[in-house]
Order: sequence, then C-alpha cells, then structure tokens
Amino acid sequence: MKRVIYYTQKVPVRREETGYARDGRGAGWPGAADMLGAADSPGAPASPVEYELQELCVESDDDAVFREHLETVKIYSAESGVPYRVEEVLPPLEDVRAAKLAELGAACEAAIFAGVEVVTSQGTERFSLTINDQTNIGNLALQAQTGAAVPYHADGRLCRMFAPEEMRAVADEAVKHKTYHTARCNHLNVWARRAQTREELAGIAYDAELPGDLAGSLAELISVAPYTTGM
Repeated sequence: MKRVIYYTQKVPVRREETGYARDGRGAGWPGAADMLGAADSPGAPASPVEYELQELCVESDDDAVFREHLETVKIYSAESGVPYRVEEVLPPLEDVRAAKLAELGAACEAAIFAGVEVVTSQGTERFSLTINDQTNIGNLALQAQTGAAVPYHADGRLCRMFAPEEMRAVADEAVKHKTYHTARCNHLNVWARRAQTREELAGIAYDAELPGDLAGSLAELISVAPYTTGM
C-alpha cells in the first residue's frame, strides 16, 4: 500500500529582477546567493529574504523507505515547527479484488498439491497431488482396472507394488480431495466477487467460514459429489 507524507516547508521566494535574463539552461534566476539576500549588484545592500510556505510530499510503497522518509520529516518538523501528515493511498477496489482472487487460487492449489492421507496395506501413507502426481495416479488407476498390481510410492517411501484395490483407494481419495478444494475455492471466489468493500475482502481467507448461503451450497454439493473414480 502506498503511503504519502505531506509536509510544509519554507521556500525562498525567487525574484527575477531587471537585468537578469534567463540563462537558457533552466536556472532562470540570479543564483542561490541572490535568493538568500546577497547584494543584487556590487556595493548594493542585501535584499531581504522573502519566504513562502509550500506543501511538499514524499511517497513510497516500500515500508523501509517510507519509515526513513518519515523520520527525516519528523526531525525537520520538530526543528522548524511546520506540520506534517501521513495519508494512505488505497488501491482501487477492483485491484484489491483481483489480488484476493489470486491469493485464493494460490491457496487452493497449495492445498491440493499438499496431497491426501490414505490407509493402505502399509498403514496410513501420504500422497502428494502435484499436477504430475495427479496424472500418474490417474494412469495407474486405469491400469489397476485390469486387476494387475501397479508400481507406485507414497511420499518419502520406497516404490512398491500396489494391489489394484490400494491403487483405486489412492485414486478415489485424490479425486475426493481435489473435488472438495476446487469446489471450496469456487465458493470463495463467488464471495470475493460480490464483496463491496475492502474490509470485506480483507476478511476472506481460504480457511474462512463461508457466508450462510455459500456454506449451504458447498455442503449440498459435497454431499452428492461422485467422490470415486467409478472403478
């Protein structure tokens, strides 16, 4: 989030006196010495320095840089007696919504990839479900339809032969796991898309309790979803 520090500074009033032409390089003034009250010409008395108050600002969306700027402004404010204020520049609501949808999608993917635990002949084993894992499990489940054992491995375990019913159990739990998280993410996305405020969007997390209508919809869907591979 971008934050802006506004502060007031005394700035010498620049005077363009007769006889001083712009130098063509963008300076356009007699020089810093003249601005500070030096004599306009040899032997002439120094002109009084005139100041005006200008509101300046510094901004940053980097927290460390912002804190550094703020400390500098605080010191200047304390020494000069001029005020300052800090304002937050809020991003557009649609940008916040897009970021929330991306956050939910990433959380859903991570939950699916984390995998599922399945009871096998070796006890309870965990099976990751990355894209490649899902493809491998699906292909092996098809081979298991023939009644033959297939080679596979649980996370961190030595590859071994899985009996057909074991491979079907792994595939069924994988389908159940992915179906649940895909459906949950869909309902969270609906919630995020209909949110009307930044505060509501901020309260939406992947593990958040869904609003009543969406919670009921997800529960009904899960109760009737075909959680098996059909084998």
